[in-house]
Amino acid sequence: MAIPLTQDLVIDDEIYGRQVLDGQRDAVLIQLIGSPAFQRLKHVLQHGISAVPTSNICGASVTRYHHSIGACLLVRRLGASLEEQAAALLHDIAHTALSHTVDFAFARVVHEEDKGRFLAKTDIPAIIEAHGFDPKRVLEETNFSLLERDAPALCGDRLDYALRDSFNFKKLSADDVRLILADIIAFEGEIVCQTKEAARVLSDAYMASDEFAWSNATHGALYKFAAEAIKEAYDLGQLKLDDLWASPSCEAFWQGLVESPHPSVRSLAERVKGDLHVRECTEEEAATATNTLQMELKPRVLDPTVLLEGGKTARLTELDEDYARKVDNYRKSKKGRRTFVLE
Repeated sequence: MAIPLTQDLVIDDEIYGRQVLDGQRDAVLIQLIGSPAFQRLKHVLQHGISAVPTSNICGASVTRYHHSIGACLLVRRLGASLEEQAAALLHDIAHTALSHTVDFAFARVVHEEDKGRFLAKTDIPAIIEAHGFDPKRVLEETNFSLLERDAPALCGDRLDYALRDSFNFKKLSADDVRLILADIIAFEGEIVCQTKEAARVLSDAYMASDEFAWSNATHGALYKFAAEAIKEAYDLGQLKLDDLWASPSCEAFWQGLVESPHPSVRSLAERVKGDLHVRECTEEEAATATNTLQMELKPRVLDPTVLLEGGKTARLTELDEDYARKVDNYRKSKKGRRTFVLE
């Protein structure tokens, strides 16, 4: 594949500000961004069914396009190699319409397990290879320590969506974002905070965002109901797996279920609405209520590594007893399968 001449690309990002990718040095990034496979991410909503206009209860319209470019810009500012920047850019390339909502329908992480199926029909591997990189290596994000680490540590993926989502959810101010970005550095291949104060601001906002959206019971109910409609449409032959990537937008994909020719799909889709609200109920309420559902909500927390004097490091929970108690109590509050009532 011949490498075409590439112009500089100016990116205005709400988290990192104006950034310029050099047409020669960063040509692989620019050409990947310009690929149809990457451009489709502009229409893949980060928060799935919770952000579809008819049911938008998160008040945000962040896309996988925003987040993918953000993860790239974040590891870039921390000194990542061009190869790792490309990996960051592509880490969510195979996300489908409605993002993680479809994982509940198919009982697997579709954008990871079916990545090869999607990429085989794109020019992404050829672009990577044309610039002298190994597609197999670049497309496996666990090869890159700044980009991907197990929770609750910081990594480029987790930190970008923490900043981006929390800012859009109004759990972080613009000043908070600047404080955190000024504080983080790469140390021995890991993203760390230089002060426990910045680590605490970030971690508190992350927990607040989790309570507001990621493990919120109402969001969980929307995901459950939407997933059941998707699975029903798939079982009835209305949807094929490739349709998850082929739809022009999340809105169009969902509208196809709302207007399904199958009454059972329409009936399931009708449960997804913007005024839905659920709350946890007592055992007594659960015994008599008819509009209940059971869910196990997975809490997300951060425990950033903080750099200390002399090159030593410690987790925030080791340095801040109050935060350690907060994490413990929060995890306990979300533990187990619980019963909720629809209101």
